[in-house]
Amino acid sequence: MSHHTDQNEGNPILSDLGATEFFLSLASMQLVDALTVSMRSISEKEDPSGFELYAKRLISHIDLEKLREISTVGSVSLARIELMDAFYINYDREAVSPHDARLLYALESILNRLSKIADTITGEDLPPRADGVERICANLDIEQFRIITGYVDRLMEKSIEPNPWASPGTIACTPGGEWDIRSRFASLVEHLSLVTRLDYTYRVDAKNGVMAVNFLAPQPEDLPAEEAFSGTPKSTVVWKEILDTDREALSLEHGFRMALVLAGACFASGLGIHTCYVQMDNQAKPNHSRFMKYEREDYLARLVPLARTLAGTSLRDGRCTTELAPLRIDQPMPQLGSTVRDAQPKDDPRDLPECLRRLLMADKASELEVMEDEDSPYNIRIKELREHFESDPSESAEGLIKITEEISAACVVAELQSSGAVQTQFCENHLGRLLLPLFEDDPTTRILRAPDALFFAESDLATMYLKSGNYTRALAELHRLLDVSVTSTQAHLLLISALSRLERFDEITEVVKHGLRCAYDRETISYYFYRVAFAYWQLGRIDVALACYSLVPRGEQVSEVADEELRALCQKEGLSGRLDFSEAVEVARAEGIPVPPTEEFSNRIADLAVLLVDNGFFFLAIRCVYCMWRTMGRDELGAINRSLQPGIAHLEYGTY
Repeated sequence: MSHHTDQNEGNPILSDLGATEFFLSLASMQLVDALTVSMRSISEKEDPSGFELYAKRLISHIDLEKLREISTVGSVSLARIELMDAFYINYDREAVSPHDARLLYALESILNRLSKIADTITGEDLPPRADGVERICANLDIEQFRIITGYVDRLMEKSIEPNPWASPGTIACTPGGEWDIRSRFASLVEHLSLVTRLDYTYRVDAKNGVMAVNFLAPQPEDLPAEEAFSGTPKSTVVWKEILDTDREALSLEHGFRMALVLAGACFASGLGIHTCYVQMDNQAKPNHSRFMKYEREDYLARLVPLARTLAGTSLRDGRCTTELAPLRIDQPMPQLGSTVRDAQPKDDPRDLPECLRRLLMADKASELEVMEDEDSPYNIRIKELREHFESDPSESAEGLIKITEEISAACVVAELQSSGAVQTQFCENHLGRLLLPLFEDDPTTRILRAPDALFFAESDLATMYLKSGNYTRALAELHRLLDVSVTSTQAHLLLISALSRLERFDEITEVVKHGLRCAYDRETISYYFYRVAFAYWQLGRIDVALACYSLVPRGEQVSEVADEELRALCQKEGLSGRLDFSEAVEVARAEGIPVPPTEEFSNRIADLAVLLVDNGFFFLAIRCVYCMWRTMGRDELGAINRSLQPGIAHLEYGTY
C-alpha cells in the first residue's frame, strides 16, 4: 500500500474546489495534524469552495482530540490501497480498543467518501454558489451508499473470467477446488471499492459446495449525519440533522446490501457453490449478529434482479432489509469441512498425496512436524547444564558434548535402519521444514527430525567456545550446526558472527548466499545484506559492497548502522551514494547473491500453498500463504490466509 497520490493535479475545476490541497496534506504530515490544519485553513478562507465546506462539515463530526489521543498510542497512519482505490487507516490493534477503532473506521469512511466525491464532481457543471456545490457533494455522498448493489452484476460477469490466482507459482490449482474458490472470492471482494471498511473472513467447503462469510456491519457513524435541502429562496441550502434512529436504520439497510453483494461474490467464486451463509456481526451489539442463508438458484433468479433494481435507490425504504428477511436463520453458521483440515502435523494421521510427497520429501503429514516437548529428558539436562555455564564451564561443556554424541549416535542408527535415502535435519518452525527441499536435489530422500536438544547443545557449545576464545572448536560446532539445520536463521547468524570475529570475509559471503536462499522476513534479509556488504568492502569488492548496502531494507534494526557504513564507504571511495534497487539487484545477482524472494523460493511457497489448500492441509498451508502475503504484499493473500484459520464465531474491530 502506498500513500495517496494526487491523480488530478492540473485539473482547474478540482483545484478550484480545494480537493487537491486537501488530499495532498494527508500525505505530507500525520493524519490528525493534516485534518486539524485543513479545518483551520478552510475556516480562515474568505471564499472556501463547496467541496471544502462539505469536507469541513464531515470532519467536524470526528473528535480530533480523541483522534490525537488514539494516534499517540495506536500508531495510526493513512495508506492508499490501489487495488480498491481507497484509503485505509492502519493502527495497532493491540493498543486501540474496539470502541476507539469505531472512530477510525468512521474517519476512514469520510475520507473515502470525499475522495469519490472529488473524482465524480470534477467534470460536472457546477453552480456558482459554494453552498450549491456543497449540496451536490451531499447528494453524491449518499448516492455512494445507494449504488453498491450494482456490484452484483459485475461479480456475475467476472465469474466467467479466468482466475488470476489459479497459478501463482508453477503449479495450477484444481478448477473448482479449495484454492480456486478461495482465491477467486478474495480477488472479487478485494476489488470492491466500498466507502465503508469491509472487515470480513470466510470459509469454504468446495467438496460440498458451501461457503460462509462473516463481515462487520457498518455502524451509524459511518454514514452521513446531515442532509441538504433546498431553502427559500431555492438557491439557498438548508441542512437537517439525521436522527440517530434513522441513521441506525440507514446503516442496517446498507449492511444488508453489503450482505447481498458478498453472497454474490460467493456464487461468482465457483459454479459448484450452491449454498452460502452470510453472518453480519454488530460491533456495538456483539450478541446481535444476523445470519442469512442463500441458495444459488434463488439468488440468480430473484436476488440478482433485486440487486439491479436496488442500485441507486434510497436506503430509507429499507427494501433490501425486507427482501432478505425470509433468508434470515436463527442459528450461527455451521462448521464447514472436516476438522482434520486444521490439524497440526503431529495430530494428522493422513498420508500425503503423491504431488506433495516429492515436494515435501515426506510420505505422511505427521513427518512434517517440527515441534517437540520442551520438557524432554535431553532438554531438561541442557537447562540444568546452563545453570553452571559461568561457575563450571568445563563440566558444562563435557555435559553438552556427551549429549551431542548420544543424540548424534541415535540419529546415525535411525538413518541406518531406514530403507531409503534419508538425512537428519532440525527445523526452527514448520515453514523451515517446508523449505528443506530447496537444499536437496533428490526428492526421494526422506527427512528424519533432529531433536531440539541437538541444536541447543551444539549452539550452546559453540557459544561457550567463542567466549573462551577457542575459535577453532567454535567454528567446527557451528559448521556442524548449520549442516544439521540448513534452513535455520539462527544457525546462519551464529556462524556469520563467529566468522566476523575472525575476519574470514570470504566464508561470510558464502554463508550469506546460502541463508538468503530461504530468507523472507525483512529483519533477517536486512542483517544478511548488512553483514555481506561489510565483508565485500573488506575484500575490496567495492561495487558489490555498495550494492549490498543499497539492498538493506529501510526501517529495520540494522538499517541505521548500515546507512552509516554506507556513508563511510562512499566518502572513502568517492561514491555518490546508494544505488537504486534495480541497479543493486543486477550487481548482486551477477555476484551470485540471491535477492529475496528468489524465484525458486517464491515458486516453492506458491506451489505448496496451492497443493496444501487443495488437498486440505490447512495448518501448513497457512504458513505458506502468510509468507506469500509478507513477500508479495497482496491483500488477496491476506484474505485467503484468514479464510484458512480455524473458525471465528464473531468479528469485532481488530479481531481478524
